[in-house]
Amino acid sequence: MFKMKLSELKRGESGIIIGYADEELHLKLMEMGFIIGEKINVVETGFFEDPMAFKVCGYIVSLRKTEAAAVEIDKITD
Repeated sequence: MFKMKLSELKRGESGIIIGYADEELHLKLMEMGFIIGEKINVVETGFFEDPMAFKVCGYIVSLRKTEAAAVEIDKITD
């Protein structure tokens, strides 16, 4: 596994949430299902990869790339 920001993943890639880089977004992200220890994968990206759609906790949620940069993950490699 490789530590990186969620915003660095490409479509089809997955990771495990390990923390947050932005204290202001921390609570909002947790309420949306971005919980430490959860597996997350990139479902779709918009034009220029912004916004990004993720599958987490069994549902699809969209974030702007700047918001996704606040989520720290361990990338799952095949």
